[in-house]
Amino acid sequence: MKVRFDILTLATGPFVDIAQRWKGAEEMGFHGAWLVDTLSLRGTADYEPWSLLGALASITSRLRIGTLVSQITFRHPVLLAAQAITVDRISDGRLELGIGAGDYVADNAAVGVEAWPLSERLDRLEEQLVMVDKALRGERFDYQGRFHSAEGVHLAAPVQHPRPPLVIAGQVSGTLRLAARFADTWNTLGGQPLSKSGRASIPLAQAVERTREQVRLLDKYCGELGRNPGEIRRSVVPYRAETEPLSSLAAFDDFVGRYAELGFEQFIFYWPPVANQMQHQPISTSQQATLEKIAAERIANP
Repeated sequence: MKVRFDILTLATGPFVDIAQRWKGAEEMGFHGAWLVDTLSLRGTADYEPWSLLGALASITSRLRIGTLVSQITFRHPVLLAAQAITVDRISDGRLELGIGAGDYVADNAAVGVEAWPLSERLDRLEEQLVMVDKALRGERFDYQGRFHSAEGVHLAAPVQHPRPPLVIAGQVSGTLRLAARFADTWNTLGGQPLSKSGRASIPLAQAVERTREQVRLLDKYCGELGRNPGEIRRSVVPYRAETEPLSSLAAFDDFVGRYAELGFEQFIFYWPPVANQMQHQPISTSQQATLEKIAAERIANP
C-alpha cells in the first residue's frame, strides 16, 4: 500500500479557519484530513462533525476525508451509515468512515446515556459494525440485536464500491478482534495510554514496543479468521508524543521511521498541533514554515 500522510483537526474555531487549513493541506500534498467526534470535550466541539464534514467535502477535491472516529454513543448505526453515504456522495467517493467504541464518559452524560463498561461498549461496537457494513453496501436488511434493531433498511448506494472503507480505532484485544473482522484500516494511538486514564505518557521507544504487541495481536486474529493481515492498512496518530512530529524534519523522520518498521503505512498528524487547538492559539509563522518544509521534502516529494 502507498504511504499516506494526513491531518487531524478538532472541530473548533471559525469555519473559515478550518476550511483554510484543509485546503492548505490539500495544496501541500497531504493525502487525507480527519475530524474528531465529541460533544463534551470543552473547547473542541464547536461543530457537529458530520455536518462539518459535509461542508468540508464540498470545498476540497482530492483529500480523503473522514471521522477519527465516530463514537457509537450518539448515533443509531443506520443513521450513521446514512450520514456516511451522504458525505461519500458529496465528496464524489472520498469518504472513509472511522468508528470506535467510545470511552469518554462525559459524552454519554451529554446525551443522557449511562456510561457503559468496556465489555458492553465492545458488544455495542460489534452490532454497529454489522449494521453499518450492510447499510453502506446499499443492502436491504432487517436486524434485531441486543442493543439495536432495524426494519426495512435500504439506503441509497454510495459512490465507492462495495462501500466506503471502514477505519476501526482500537488499542485493546477486543477492538483488535473487530478490526481483524471488519476493518479496511486499523488505527492506533501508537501505544500511548489515554490521557483520561490518569496514566502519564510514555517514552517513544516504549510506545513503539506496545504498538508492536498490538500488531502481533491483530495479525494473530486475522489468522484465526483466515484473513490476510496485509489487507488491513495500519494507521497511527502521534497521540501524546514526547516530541511533536511536525516540529522538525528530524522529529518527523524519527516518528515515521519507527512506526514504518512495524508496517504502518498511514500517519495522521494533529494540525494545528494539539497544544494550539486546546489553547486556541493561532499557528505561528515558524510552525507554518516547518509544516510547509516537511510537506515539500517528505510528502509532496517522498
